[in-house]
Amino acid sequence: MRGQVFTAPGHDRDVEELWRESVAAAAWGRLLAKAVKEDAEIAYLCGLLHAVGRTAVIRVLSRIEAANRSVVAARTFAILLDEYQHDFAHRISGDWRLPPVVAAAVTGWRYFENVGEFRRQAALTHAAVQLSTASMHPDLLNLDYLSSNPAFACLGIDAAALSGLLTHADSVRTFVAAM
Repeated sequence: MRGQVFTAPGHDRDVEELWRESVAAAAWGRLLAKAVKEDAEIAYLCGLLHAVGRTAVIRVLSRIEAANRSVVAARTFAILLDEYQHDFAHRISGDWRLPPVVAAAVTGWRYFENVGEFRRQAALTHAAVQLSTASMHPDLLNLDYLSSNPAFACLGIDAAALSGLLTHADSVRTFVAAM
């Protein structure tokens, strides 16, 4: 999957960062799922695929840059990423025939409050992404900051439980480094 999805010539650093974030989100998703008695493998897959839309937009922009032999301005690039990542994730979810729970989490994790039937899985994916970002950038690994995120409340994870989960940050970083 890494070689097919997480590649974009000229944007290797961005895509590598997304790959690492996705692997960490997958690992955190599995840990969170076990803590709240949800399906750990579904949570792993949702974490791994949460950035598939963003990666697809980068791939398309990379192809456009190559065809035009130019570089899209950084601000324009960022705007296009934000604008189209959800649409691309939705399209990919359909093209890949992802199970509805996975598709809902992959397309709806940012705004999990608005996801209907699979809101809990979307919240779990949202929480996993937050932990992924925090573990990859240890200055963000702050219990007060993380526990204020509504995804943890949605999952019934209080500050004490979150503190226990955060003890796994080093093992998640080791897992990511091994991938």
